[in-house]
Amino acid sequence: MEPAAGLICVKCRRVLGNILNPSSYLAKDCRVIKAICIGCVVELSREKAIVPDGPENWARPLEGLL
Repeated sequence: MEPAAGLICVKCRRVLGNILNPSSYLAKDCRVIKAICIGCVVELSREKAIVPDGPENWARPLEGLL
């Protein structure tokens, strides 16, 4: 059985989940998927005074992280 791929928040480093059969979904050299948890999105939105109420606004607090 192949090792699982991790889904890890790039800001707080919390493990959000795993993909048990990554070769079915990911390139062979990819073992960690960049993601961000909702808690970090809320924190970044507050820091930058951005309300994440649409696709454009969701992307703005995450610039440079993903």
